[in-house]
Amino acid sequence: MLLAACAAFPSCTVDGRKDDATVALKAGDLPAAEADFRWVLERAPDDCDALYGLGWTYWRDGDPDRAESYFKRAQRVCPDDHRGYKGLGAVAATRGRLPEAESWYQDALARAPDEASLHNSLASLDLLSGACEDALVHAERAVALEPDRGEFRFTLAEIQMCHDRLDDAIATIDVALGLLLEEQRFRAQLLELRARALVRKTGGVIDPDDCATTAPPVLAYLDAADRLLDQAEAEARDPATLAETRRLVYRRRSVVTETCPRSGLP
Repeated sequence: MLLAACAAFPSCTVDGRKDDATVALKAGDLPAAEADFRWVLERAPDDCDALYGLGWTYWRDGDPDRAESYFKRAQRVCPDDHRGYKGLGAVAATRGRLPEAESWYQDALARAPDEASLHNSLASLDLLSGACEDALVHAERAVALEPDRGEFRFTLAEIQMCHDRLDDAIATIDVALGLLLEEQRFRAQLLELRARALVRKTGGVIDPDDCATTAPPVLAYLDAADRLLDQAEAEARDPATLAETRRLVYRRRSVVTETCPRSGLP
């Protein structure tokens, strides 16, 4: 009777608990994700979804050693599933082993050539390596494969900034903010990236011989950047991660007010 009653509720089933774990992981509730994925593995030790999910939970929690162990198990149990290889690539990238990460990602891509998340991962890796042209190819491919995933446009905007295409980056961010974000942490990251793009747009704009014309637009950009960072902080982003961008805003504002001392006065 108890088993029959439990079967009527999705949270009592392996598939139901995997769904719960995935939702928790995307929401950033790592303890809940860990508990649910472990519940699944206690009942289905070779479940590829749970092995990969638990690996990704530990990776998100800053524990690459534990993440690696589950990604290796996923790769061993499901050798044709790209996700174990992708996870091992993420671990290698976290450790700064970029050629090794590239190799794992290419192994994953051989198994799933049209997997948008893999192209997104390769784009991020190329960006870390300073290969902005290659990064752009992978980022545009990821967006083309899944145009409704806002997370992939975050990577594309980062790469557009690498190419100094600031207006394109801002437009990409604005589109992303209007799309479904499966992982809500990306909303704060997009807001912060937009703030950085606005600060970049203010470089070299001030003319000390024409403060009345050139200073107010720059200060308006910096005020907008401050508001974006306030929004990012309200989205539960760790304030410490916003500190560097806030310093950029403050420093640029100090340059403006020192060059044009009365620019901020009515």
